[in-house]
Amino acid sequence: SEVMTVIDTAVVGSLGADQLAALSPATMLTDSSSYLFFWLSVATTSLFASALAENDDEKAYDVLSDALWCAVVCGVFLSAVLALFGATALRAICASAPAAVPAASRYLSVRLLGLPAFLAAMVLQAACLGAKDPMTPLIALGVSAVVNLCLDLYLVRVVGLGIGGAALATLAAQLIQAVVLGAAVLRKRNRALGPGAARPGGDTGRGALGTTPSGGNTGGGSLSAALPALLLLRGWPSLPRLFSFVAFAGPMAFVLFGKVACYNAMTLAATSGGVITLAGHQVLVCVFFLGCKFGDAVSQAAQAYLPACFPPPPPPTPGAPLPLPSVPPAARRLSMRLMRLAALMGAAVAATALAVVTRAPGLFTNSPEVVAAMRGAAPLLATALSMHACTVGTEGLLIGSRQLGFLVRAYAANIAIFLSLLLFIARRGMGLGAVWS
Repeated sequence: SEVMTVIDTAVVGSLGADQLAALSPATMLTDSSSYLFFWLSVATTSLFASALAENDDEKAYDVLSDALWCAVVCGVFLSAVLALFGATALRAICASAPAAVPAASRYLSVRLLGLPAFLAAMVLQAACLGAKDPMTPLIALGVSAVVNLCLDLYLVRVVGLGIGGAALATLAAQLIQAVVLGAAVLRKRNRALGPGAARPGGDTGRGALGTTPSGGNTGGGSLSAALPALLLLRGWPSLPRLFSFVAFAGPMAFVLFGKVACYNAMTLAATSGGVITLAGHQVLVCVFFLGCKFGDAVSQAAQAYLPACFPPPPPPTPGAPLPLPSVPPAARRLSMRLMRLAALMGAAVAATALAVVTRAPGLFTNSPEVVAAMRGAAPLLATALSMHACTVGTEGLLIGSRQLGFLVRAYAANIAIFLSLLLFIARRGMGLGAVWS
């Protein structure tokens, strides 16, 4: 989504500062609201990787099926909420820049239709990473990005649909990304479990969307005949596993809610500076989130590879004290390698982002005022990106080792400080540089 938002920003930016400014609140609602459900990706990566580390393919694809159910339901719910309340939210966000509301509403009304597909693709990508397959998500992202760019150029510049054409291009690209990832994961599942594998027929409490290889009904009722066995949805979600899924995801939901609150507060603070400040902020935040993908890759690598470094706990002995937790040497070595990689990657991404914003601002806008605002905050953007990779790399190590309690406490303190400072900045209208400081 970050890549597609950057493409939209680059193409729409050629239409003027007003259209560029309209993207900021609209993408804030679509991207940040969907980011609230990133816990689905984190939980899927960790639980899927743990199941594969135990050589339990059935459990792994059961986890994936349940995660996909959650993604589709959450996506439909989120689309409905934005359809009902999105316009009101945009008017409140753009109170200081009301000229941006009509264009932002057009963009939002189209983008919200793709949220179920986006969340499903996020879960499928997490399954690929949990299976230590980074190439499939990369290929799917490349294909969807090319589609998005081509459609953006055609619909925005040739057909003249403006910001609405950019939204249609992104919607089409998200659907294609979900289809490509779904086809790839389906091939993996068929190789592991056999074509059309459904849940074992003896587990009637879970139900199934198909039949067992012997032809018996697996408990799914009429759905068995209605839906093909080729679907990655292997049956109705398992309530016990859903509880464990949500228990794992609960702390991550808090962390993600805090991150989204902080990023949205930055956009709200930027609106106090008017259209030019908001347009400059849109470019900076797009570059920032695109740069964040490199640090997120380190975090996801930790979540995918670290569980295999921890041996399964020994069965408890009655009356014996619980053993003290220890970090295996393999986990220590992996952690050090990932943190060194994160530091190098953060420096490289920060330098690249600084060069793009200061040396090639014409990629995003032709407004001299917007360019001046971007350049003033560019060093702060680079500083943030230089630290981001190590920060989320550490976060991935904590998630991979299931130390979620410490992660929640650390983010609670950080969120409180961050939001307090942004409130101070917004009330005094201190400008884009203060927002990014």
